[in-house]
Amino acid sequence: MAAEFLENRVYDEIQLGQTAELQRTLTHDDIALFSKIFGDLNPIHLDEEYAIRSGAKGIVGHSLWATGLISSLLANVLPGPGTVYRGQDVRFHGPVHLGDTLTARIKVEEKRDGAVVVLDCEVVNQDHEPVMNGVAEVVAPRSRIRIQRTELPEVSVRHHDSFRVLLASAEALEPIPTAIVQPCDLVSLKGAMDAARDNLFQPILVGPEGKIRAVAESEGISLGDAQVIHTAQSRAAAERAVELIREGAAEILILPDPDGLESYPIVSLSWILLYQSYPRSEMAAALKDMLSWGLTQGQPIAEQMGYIPLPETIASRARQAVASIQ
Repeated sequence: MAAEFLENRVYDEIQLGQTAELQRTLTHDDIALFSKIFGDLNPIHLDEEYAIRSGAKGIVGHSLWATGLISSLLANVLPGPGTVYRGQDVRFHGPVHLGDTLTARIKVEEKRDGAVVVLDCEVVNQDHEPVMNGVAEVVAPRSRIRIQRTELPEVSVRHHDSFRVLLASAEALEPIPTAIVQPCDLVSLKGAMDAARDNLFQPILVGPEGKIRAVAESEGISLGDAQVIHTAQSRAAAERAVELIREGAAEILILPDPDGLESYPIVSLSWILLYQSYPRSEMAAALKDMLSWGLTQGQPIAEQMGYIPLPETIASRARQAVASIQ
């Protein structure tokens, strides 16, 4: 495949009325990168609840993101490489919301001495509503430039709210009785109690009660009304947790990863073992919803959450297996 090149339009060949345009959809990553690079932490760009309370439909993009599209056209297309930006007058007419598709257009209005070109600029959204307009003044190149397009480095944005949609969908559900084996360290115990606070788990802490309560006291973790089942050893804790599952007293079993040489090896795939049928239809439905979400909507954001997306061949087979749960 031939390499892509950027090629400019020199001053002498630029015509009055000549135009160029591009389209771009505002993504969550665009907003995050803009905020990170320029340090603009206005919560209307980053906090959806705040934005809605402020009267917006949701998160609002940075207004200068729209002017950046104009800059891209001037630098890459018309006039293109070799262009020197001299000034721009801009007026903003409406917000840019997350997911909006903007069309940026420029049109040559005037040519002046000194290779100066004046262009009208406008940006509209997908509903043809004006976002901004203005006038840009540039010095166009006098010599032709044809240069290979620079390959930019990959940029990955890791958000810390990737589970927000999943947690929101679980708000209407009852907390799931969950047996946690040997929660005798900060991470294991705090994770269990944080899940209880968010109404996801009804924790059953299985292990040496003295150790569990000592960790809770030293780390300032409230156990609330969590049930604690005392066992002297880790093997006994694991066996008792399995019994709780078999008895129907718990529906999920969590076994924390030990530290050091006792830790479990990293594997290429995570396996989830499920029954073909469940005595409670609502439980089966909840499991199917959760797993289906992970195998569909969760796939595109897997890397943001620190995971590798499943190959489609595996994801497809997993979706078939989930669909058969009763």
